[in-house]
Amino acid sequence: MRLAATIILYYPDNQLLSNIQSYISDIEFLLIFDNSPTNAVSSIFENDPKYRYHWDGNNEGIAKRLNQAIEICEKEDVSYLLTMDQDSSFNNNDLKVYKNFVKNEIKHESISMFGIRYYANDDKTENQTIYDKILITSGSIINLKVAISINGFDENLFIDGVDTEFCLKSFKNGFKTVFYQQIYLRHNLGDEKNITIPFLKKRTRKIHNPLRLYYIVRNYLYLRKQYRNLHSKINLPDLINELKNCLFYGGQKIEYLRAILMAIKDANRSQLGKLNNKYAFKLNNRI
Repeated sequence: MRLAATIILYYPDNQLLSNIQSYISDIEFLLIFDNSPTNAVSSIFENDPKYRYHWDGNNEGIAKRLNQAIEICEKEDVSYLLTMDQDSSFNNNDLKVYKNFVKNEIKHESISMFGIRYYANDDKTENQTIYDKILITSGSIINLKVAISINGFDENLFIDGVDTEFCLKSFKNGFKTVFYQQIYLRHNLGDEKNITIPFLKKRTRKIHNPLRLYYIVRNYLYLRKQYRNLHSKINLPDLINELKNCLFYGGQKIEYLRAILMAIKDANRSQLGKLNNKYAFKLNNRI
């Protein structure tokens, strides 16, 4: 099993190298795509041939970079691609165990994507393997033969929903996903904020900036339109929770409302891809 990995950077922090070192020894090579405006971290990847660092000064989002990784891996005769986030890492020998699960999976040809748990789980059924679950890209292993056959990732989405669309497209084309609850990935799902509600305990809420919320809402609506027969796989409660957290606890209500309205408008007129910088600036973000 020839397994390469890819990671897409955007203003990475000082934990980046430590996170990468948790899996670098178990892969053929790592494709690093830096979407940051400067290549400030390029020097740390210069002396190891396992690192292949790419920077062009542009923020090309997620889908395009993943498709570039697939194209490179196809030329290198790599059969599987591990997709990681800059803030994700593995525990101990978990990637070795994960690879063995993939090797032993009897339905290889029909599986487009393998995924693992990225949240705490006290459920006694955590050792179960689940099929046909929507997976996130971080910590997932893509079957490149299948990915190429279904035209990879949808670049209309730019960021957010890219992994969901890939899974939906897999199901539509008769392929499956596999989710291994047995393996845990250390992963940060987004900015978190501690809030205190009167008479209740202090709670942690996931808060996105207005521009990120724009993509979440717009791409959700796009996926609903594209995959009408798979609505049960697209989680509306998750979207409602994202909206609630940002509007109630994000502290930028006007900016969030503007982002939501822009997202609905753009989804309705199929205005996709990367948001024009002029409008992104209005949403108070550095993109």
